[in-house]
Amino acid sequence: MAMLVLLSTWRRPPSRFGPAAGPLSKMTARSIPPPDALKLAARFIAALYETTRGPPGAFRRIIDCAERAGISGADVTTAVRTAEKAGLLDVHVSGPMVTLTAKG
Repeated sequence: MAMLVLLSTWRRPPSRFGPAAGPLSKMTARSIPPPDALKLAARFIAALYETTRGPPGAFRRIIDCAERAGISGADVTTAVRTAEKAGLLDVHVSGPMVTLTAKG
């Protein structure tokens, strides 16, 4: 709790190149995914990486990667959304397929 208060009230020191920055109000507890979501996303990305052998651009079915990672049910949606928000994968527009990004 104290760390969240510190982050929300911290200001950058004045710079000779411009005015001081405002508070970090964009960093909220809601924007940080829970630890379980991060673990699920990491397992999903690892399985996708193994399936595609690394290079971005090769699409794979979400359900295949989830089975390989041992993720099922609503956890699949959580893993994919968390990884997508982090910019690690792209979801195909017309089907349930994903690919790694260069960041992933």
